[in-house]
Amino acid sequence: MDIVAVITRLRESLDNLEKSVFSAKIAVSNQDVVSAEVIKRISNYEDVISKQRTLVDRLNSVMECGKTDEAMHLIKVINGLSSMIYDDANDLIKTFVNPGKQQSENSELLYN
Repeated sequence: MDIVAVITRLRESLDNLEKSVFSAKIAVSNQDVVSAEVIKRISNYEDVISKQRTLVDRLNSVMECGKTDEAMHLIKVINGLSSMIYDDANDLIKTFVNPGKQQSENSELLYN
């Protein structure tokens, strides 16, 4: 396994993920009324991406030590979290670009 290539690819993937989250954040910020839950979800995405970057650093160390099983586990965790965020962020963007979806009646609303 080429350590440099794997780490570089994961870092690029996280950069792209951050761009998607930023796009969702922009879509949300352009709304007059936004649920507190949506704001929290986006904040959580940013936190998770930060933690993923820490996992990539750990992955680099693990791979240098030749711990292949642990490295594969970390890669699966990082990729799984990224997939979850991509899907959810894209759903948010669709919701705000296509406002036909109704927000939950129980959601606390924030006004920009």
